[in-house]
Amino acid sequence: MSVTAQGFTFDPPSGYAAEESTVALKPADHGGKPSPTLVFHSRKVAADATLDSLASEAVSELAAASGKVPRLTEFAFSDGAKGMLIMHSQTTPAGNVRQYLVIRLTNGTQATLMVNVPDVPELQATAPALMQTFASLRVG
Repeated sequence: MSVTAQGFTFDPPSGYAAEESTVALKPADHGGKPSPTLVFHSRKVAADATLDSLASEAVSELAAASGKVPRLTEFAFSDGAKGMLIMHSQTTPAGNVRQYLVIRLTNGTQATLMVNVPDVPELQATAPALMQTFASLRVG
């Protein structure tokens, strides 16, 4: 079975299957300037993992890295599934960044969509449209 991503294809050994994947997207016309980044990450999780435990783990990791406690709230996807939304701000060498993460757990796989938005007023205005992308996360 060949694996294709971003125009590259490779042939893993027999018996290998995807366990984790990450895709990062930026506006095509950002011209090297600060712009929002949308990141999708999926991974297999332990059979006893729950949405609450995965969200708590993410909140703990963000708090440990930044010294700030993120906000956590329930989230509803457009297909009716429940998720968790995490909102966080952090300081980076490039400036302040707001992070929004939504976590979904389906059939033993955690799917996370994350948006990093530089803390610039005109870019923060793009956050609502990016949140609609969060709602669209679905199986299949």
